Amino acid sequence: MLNESFLGCIDSLFEVASTFRRVTTGTIESAESPDKYAFLLMDIACRQIEAFAVVATNPEPGLHFHAAGAIARVAFENAITAFWIAKPNDVPEREVRFLRWLRNEVMELENVKLKLAPHDPRQSEWYERQIQAIESNGNVYAKKRDMEWTKGKPTLRDMVIDVTGNDHAYCLYLTGCEFAHARLTQIMQVWEGRDKFLRAKDIDFTSWADIIRQASWCLAVTAPQILFRIGVPAEDINEITHAHRQLLLKVSVLDGSKSEFACSD
Repeated sequence: MLNESFLGCIDSLFEVASTFRRVTTGTIESAESPDKYAFLLMDIACRQIEAFAVVATNPEPGLHFHAAGAIARVAFENAITAFWIAKPNDVPEREVRFLRWLRNEVMELENVKLKLAPHDPRQSEWYERQIQAIESNGNVYAKKRDMEWTKGKPTLRDMVIDVTGNDHAYCLYLTGCEFAHARLTQIMQVWEGRDKFLRAKDIDFTSWADIIRQASWCLAVTAPQILFRIGVPAEDINEITHAHRQLLLKVSVLDGSKSEFACSD
């Protein structure tokens, strides 16, 4: 019975992601803008959630809980960043956040470039070209708007609080980090000692409930504002919200509880 409920939840997650993809099919303006990059980040999150749903059922339902948890973690980080960029109604504030995000990207690339330089000069030079391209675009964008762009984006926890008003979601993100880095607490959820031997534990479908909610939340709650900014009709955005609500009903059957990963009215 739990296996059937679990598969129903994954089907609903596919529906959330496929609805997002259907309503965003087409093109958007290619000019540099906060809304463009927020959408591109959200599109990556959607692809990661689709991968989450595939991993959840292959090669057998529920086997790769920890791999799916790691995917949910990176999808959440991308979705929160996109939401943080697109959230302010004030256009200049969105532009400031966009430039802060660009600055952070440059800082991250510079770090990789410096570490690669002694060992792989060719790859290091590739990163240098990417840095120059981002800085050029950022400088042109900032100059047109008479802005500075010297400060990077805030921490993920600060972004979560900014866009949700609390840090509950960040706590679940930290659990995702345990999945990603194979911390001992997560290893012991897969293996147990019995009769002086180690054996893999049976699949626990109820343990999937929160990360399924989190994966769907990444699109259904963070995406609407971004899609509105790029001109997606309200009725299409509402279809994503509806698909998420249907998923929440199925997940509540799976684990018998509710979660803060719900739609905001």
